[in-house]
Amino acid sequence: MSLQSRLSALREEPETARAGLKWTEEENDQLMKDVMDGMDLDEVAKKHQRTVIGIKSRVMTNALTMMDSKGLTIQDVSKLVHISEDEIEYHRQKQEYKADATKVKKNVIVRALKNVTPIDVTFYHLYFLFSRRYALAYLCFR
Repeated sequence: MSLQSRLSALREEPETARAGLKWTEEENDQLMKDVMDGMDLDEVAKKHQRTVIGIKSRVMTNALTMMDSKGLTIQDVSKLVHISEDEIEYHRQKQEYKADATKVKKNVIVRALKNVTPIDVTFYHLYFLFSRRYALAYLCFR
């Protein structure tokens, strides 16, 4: 089942009608107020018509933002959002890993593009149309 079909199925249910939709600033502020007031994540999810996983993910993202923008410690944020320090640290490391992986992918593509010849244009078409893995491998390792 694809992500889009899973989201569609969730949106058909009244309790998760907003699953996967963009957060508004007002909704985000209300989410953090609810969490900081100690509301249970299940209740918060029902109130915002989202999944518990979506709520927790958004709270984690906001917690990391609070640490960066307000200079709060992980201990301070953990107390504010009622999530363990270990979970927040795990989420922070996961975000850093994703950012590093994106940088590596971009560097590989930039290196490949520096050596492009007119013949390689055919491989770019293959890359986008058929087999990204093999066309990119050709450009990187020839």
